[in-house]
Amino acid sequence: MTIQTSTYYRSFPTDGRLVKLAVCFSWILGAFQLACITRSLYWWMVTNSNNPVALGQVPWEFTVYQINAVCASVTVQTFFSHRVYYLSGNLYIGVLVQVLVLLQFGLGAAACVVVNMNLHSPELLKRCTWLIVTWLTSQAIADVVIAALFSRVSFLCWLPKMRTRLNARLATPSPLGLISYSIKKRLRQTAGDHRNAGLDRHIARGSRLQRWYPTMRK
Repeated sequence: MTIQTSTYYRSFPTDGRLVKLAVCFSWILGAFQLACITRSLYWWMVTNSNNPVALGQVPWEFTVYQINAVCASVTVQTFFSHRVYYLSGNLYIGVLVQVLVLLQFGLGAAACVVVNMNLHSPELLKRCTWLIVTWLTSQAIADVVIAALFSRVSFLCWLPKMRTRLNARLATPSPLGLISYSIKKRLRQTAGDHRNAGLDRHIARGSRLQRWYPTMRK
């Protein structure tokens, strides 16, 4: 992510200040997100490695991580939405993508709040499964749409116009390779969100594992 941010600032020095701030903000969110999940895993696996009760508890860093992940996702998707609109010049496409982004942001924020409120009640948490599934589905749809549109407008609209001003190395990239990279990058982020949602459910059920520990029956 640091390399991507650095590459962006070198490649697009003429972008507006708001766009540059959005890129910087997404980098800060990513760094803070990494710190939160690292601290959470350390608390579970090291600090409380011999404490089964901790399986049913959630440190505040993990809650912050979830909210941070949603904010980071909407920031990155909004950036790509702006890029799609800027390169295509089509307002309707930009609005469509942004509506999908805001939809998944609202569902993601609601899922974070509901899951954390019902984390210690597996029965109530089970009823919220539809919200989590809807959120992740909407995020996946937004990622796929953004990747497809961004790849299309990049190669069909932007690169042909800028070809004469690019050097030979940048003017003849492999289209299939760049498209594959763009799609794989978004799919990896979506897969990470699915993994985190599964971890939430595992934590909620962690209290059930307590009866498997003989020390807990004393």
